Amino acid sequence: MRDSPAPDVEGDSGSSDGGKPNDGTEGDPADVAGDPADVEGEPADVEGEPADVEGGPAGAGDDLPPIASDRDNEFKISIKNAAGNEYQITCANNPGKRNSYNTDTITHTRADLWGCTSPKTCLENRFSLHFERVDAKNAVAGRCISADTPTFSGDGTFSTRMFSHTNVLESDGVFTVGMMPTPFDVKGELDLIVVNLTENVAKVGSPGKSKAVALDTIAKRWITVTMEKVGGTCTTQIERDGASTVKLGTSKCSTNPLENHIVITGRARNNSSSRSSFVEITDVKWVQH
Repeated sequence: MRDSPAPDVEGDSGSSDGGKPNDGTEGDPADVAGDPADVEGEPADVEGEPADVEGGPAGAGDDLPPIASDRDNEFKISIKNAAGNEYQITCANNPGKRNSYNTDTITHTRADLWGCTSPKTCLENRFSLHFERVDAKNAVAGRCISADTPTFSGDGTFSTRMFSHTNVLESDGVFTVGMMPTPFDVKGELDLIVVNLTENVAKVGSPGKSKAVALDTIAKRWITVTMEKVGGTCTTQIERDGASTVKLGTSKCSTNPLENHIVITGRARNNSSSRSSFVEITDVKWVQH
């Protein structure tokens, strides 16, 4: 059955099995050891994409809401700098990239897989990020990237609202909202959230030092992810609409001290699920302290 765009509030998604990632109760899970798939690094530029990147596989997006064709509808990131000035910058659609992300699948980014889906969602700055698997070795997904700015550095509060649909739990699509330096260096990567990094797991924080939460405890409802960065420490919590707050505690984290940009992107894991999936994202904010 086709998933529809998220309502403002959706019912309880249930609890996780076991206690490996945080199961949705209060408390501080153990640190998660890093692994190659934990790294969300920047894809390299592509001079010429494969044919399926432009046209997409047959039937792509059949069970997903269509992206609005008006490219003037760019996602806005809200910023407040240390001087108290508030403004917005664009997270520009960023097609034509590809990367394996240390998996057996190359993900190609495509313009029609990131965007708002109706005049209402465009007005609300609520965008859908889509993932489609092409075959065992290739996938397509959406992506946007902001400009680099020194305001994305130092201490601050990083936050977003997100809705992960049921199809995310059934897919091998991975969705990330993160802050990264140019040129990319994993030591300066800070992931506000990485959804579906491994089966039924979402992670927050710097790669190799991240905290985990069971995805089925935060999916199928709107969540607000808030990360407070002070020095080399990040404290993160996930507020779940209609349910209790998941407190993920503190972990070591870092960003480039000069300037960074924000990336919102999808990619594949190693699995070969043919299930399409998407998340909805809004209210991405950075408040510099």
